[in-house]
Amino acid sequence: MTSIPTHYYEDDEDDLDSEENIQWSNLLFLPFNPTFKAIVLVVVILKTILGPIQAAYPIVYCWDTMDYDTSLSLIKFAYLYLCDPIYSVDTLLHILHRQIRDEAVKREYLPKSGVLILLDMVSLIPFFSLFQDVPCAPVEFRPNVYSFSEFVM
Repeated sequence: MTSIPTHYYEDDEDDLDSEENIQWSNLLFLPFNPTFKAIVLVVVILKTILGPIQAAYPIVYCWDTMDYDTSLSLIKFAYLYLCDPIYSVDTLLHILHRQIRDEAVKREYLPKSGVLILLDMVSLIPFFSLFQDVPCAPVEFRPNVYSFSEFVM
């Protein structure tokens, strides 16, 4: 009978030790990372530009105008599926960072103001989707007021 050598399993223990050393509290400081700040800034700029256009003309949801070019279809994909989750993660991490006082003092990052966090949370509520039954309504010259909550805040 052959025995199974045990030296194969020693490497697995090293991997487990390295995973146990990960400090997940460092994730709370992701909003202060310059790269993440730049991503959030691009998301906010994209929502600020396309938000009012979407309020007046439903180019993102209803028209196929943005499907003709690859770069426009990437912008449409980012607007529909990436902007809100990235901004939500940023807001959530700011809320969690605000709750941990000791780590925030150690790392010298000031928490975001409660009023700004409240405005961020209100801007994440999809008022346009909640109040309008038909997303592809006919084009109106006056923009839908509910659509402006996502970029005004």
